[in-house]
Amino acid sequence: MNLASEAKANRSGLRSIMSNLDHLDGILVLRLDRFGRFLRGLLENLNTVHARGKFFEAIDQGLKISEKRDPMNDFMLAILGTATEFERELISERARDGLARAKKEGTKLGKRTQKKTRDQYLNVLRLKEQGLTIREISQRTNLGRGSVYNIISGKTKRLA
Repeated sequence: MNLASEAKANRSGLRSIMSNLDHLDGILVLRLDRFGRFLRGLLENLNTVHARGKFFEAIDQGLKISEKRDPMNDFMLAILGTATEFERELISERARDGLARAKKEGTKLGKRTQKKTRDQYLNVLRLKEQGLTIREISQRTNLGRGSVYNIISGKTKRLA
């Protein structure tokens, strides 16, 4: 099963499905926006599916497109595709507005920094001396790889 849930237009899962389309009977998605984020790409992909004689179905919208061309399906696709694109833009706009408001109110955004203890600091250095990789040290100490790297490289000051 291939999943393509990234917001980017260039999604690896979708590319994989489209490149293997000849080996599939068709495409079944939960919602139309899982297949196409923007109207142009959606229509291009659906035209490719149709040209290869495959079916497409979006369960939530009740949209079924058979191998046979149907003007009503094309009309519904255009409407649903436009609505999908509009909805994605609204979500992005709300997210940007929310981040701007939080920043204006002085809310610190991003991942919270974790205070390292002296024992963690020394443990990281000891594990590095034993030849463990950054990843292994990170897993054993329960610290992020960035934190481990910063301790090893000296970017994190030695704790008293």
